Amino acid sequence: MHDLVRRHNPDLVFLFETHTLFGSSERFWNREGYEKVEVQEAQGHSGGIWVIQRQGSDYLCSLVRMMHQCISFTIAKGMDKWLCSAVYASPIYTARTMLWDHLDQLAKDVVLPWLVIGDFNDIMLPREQRGGVFSLSKAETFEKNIDRCGLLDLGAFGSKFTWQGHCRGSRLVSRRLDRGLCNHDWRMIFPEATVEHLVRRQSDHNPILMRCSNNMGCREGRPFRFQAAWFTHKDYPTLVKDTWSMDRGSIVRCLQNVAQKSIDFNKNVFGNIFSRKKEVEARLRGIQRALENIDSANLMRLQKELLAEHENILFQEET
Repeated sequence: MHDLVRRHNPDLVFLFETHTLFGSSERFWNREGYEKVEVQEAQGHSGGIWVIQRQGSDYLCSLVRMMHQCISFTIAKGMDKWLCSAVYASPIYTARTMLWDHLDQLAKDVVLPWLVIGDFNDIMLPREQRGGVFSLSKAETFEKNIDRCGLLDLGAFGSKFTWQGHCRGSRLVSRRLDRGLCNHDWRMIFPEATVEHLVRRQSDHNPILMRCSNNMGCREGRPFRFQAAWFTHKDYPTLVKDTWSMDRGSIVRCLQNVAQKSIDFNKNVFGNIFSRKKEVEARLRGIQRALENIDSANLMRLQKELLAEHENILFQEET
């Protein structure tokens, strides 16, 4: 989670099926620079929705309505204002009726541009599932509920599915359970909004990233940044010592020399930690996409090895 938040720096974070109370992780989120907007606590290991906002964000969030499967709040910035609903639909099919009745009433009571995002525990089309049995009646009900609330699917790119689990016989099942929906007014305000399925790591769900615009930011011209992970390499302390002793006449020049040598060391010896992480994630993404189409014990084993390597890279990054 720390890596995802630091990399994408989202204004809002939604967590579902949390398995714990928010108070147990509030200090972590405060260290990350985030604060609570609203929380629907899990009942034991069932349910749970956390809405968390980056401290200092330009957005003003105000609770509108909540129930055990949904938290709805307005987001305001300047003169713009819209409604956002964070959804964790019950895995019990009959209980999801309460969610959609709630959303239908909300649509009638609050006339604003509207974004609905989260885990709906439903799919609409056969292509949104691999393995298991596709239920046409459930899919039709899901589609009708979306229609009666005046919502449309934002689509997505990345992997085809957002969840992977097992059905009877230990066979893998993959489904697109998580998505973003919006009404027409919200889509008109954010015509470039996209939903990306990120690489699945330690969870059975892929994180999804909503961008309201396609501005990916620019990383050029960043200042030098010391990486503590370099000291995990046996040659780096000697490099610093030798480089520092080359020019004792000026602390500024010593620091500049160490910075340049560190950049060269990172590129030629240590291996750029961000490039290594990016490469591992690309391989994971490829494996997970392959597993969307075939069952392979070898690919599952390789995925496990790459996940362990990814965890090691994150450890080095934080050392």
